[in-house]
Amino acid sequence: MSKLYQALNWFTLDQAADRLSVTLSGKVTRKEVLQFIVDEKIDLYWYVNFKFGGVTPEVLKKFEDEGKWKLKDISDLKGGLYRIDLRLNPFIKSRLISELLSQPRNSFENGSFLTVEDDCGCKWHVLEFKQTQCFDGDPEGYNEISFPILREPEYEALVLKKKDLEEFEDSLVPEIIRSKSSETKERESLYKILIAMARDAYDFDPAAKRNTSTKKILESLDKYRMSLDEGTVRNWLKQACKTVLFIDIQDN
Repeated sequence: MSKLYQALNWFTLDQAADRLSVTLSGKVTRKEVLQFIVDEKIDLYWYVNFKFGGVTPEVLKKFEDEGKWKLKDISDLKGGLYRIDLRLNPFIKSRLISELLSQPRNSFENGSFLTVEDDCGCKWHVLEFKQTQCFDGDPEGYNEISFPILREPEYEALVLKKKDLEEFEDSLVPEIIRSKSSETKERESLYKILIAMARDAYDFDPAAKRNTSTKKILESLDKYRMSLDEGTVRNWLKQACKTVLFIDIQDN
């Protein structure tokens, strides 16, 4: 796995699909990641920035009883990861299912709240709001909050935690495979040697759209009477790049 992915603490849906493709030794698509989330096999998180406020369920009940919001009731959500329980957020689940089925996304429903959970287990209803200055005879003079609006997360901000992905991988892959056999480690070592030699001796560029290195390697093989076909050379380079560099090189 790439060093970048090893360093990440949270992953976008596409990054999670790439990671699982490597750790599970088979292609995993974005839709399959969505299916894991919808089936509640992996928790979904929202990466929150500092633009939003939130109220606890207790404050929401108070609002329903009194019929008004006050600034003192609303707390700023700290930036970071907040878990989205799909059982408490049917609209988010509906959006994920719509993408799974390649259907148009549903419009955001009015009158619902996005409920998230912080690391301490406290639940929040996330809001953005418009403010009106008013006194309304309130001796404390609080600004009332008008038009509380449910905050819909940007789709790109829906992410997965590294820890959850690791636990999911462990549930599917036997420990003997996770720890890697000596044969697998030896193959990875050979991949590293192959990439280093191809780059230094044959000008191989994993990121290039076209490479002349395959032809040069074939010429060297012919020189020493060790013939291989072009597809075999290209396939080994592709496997080495995918395993060591986490890059899919172009077929050319």
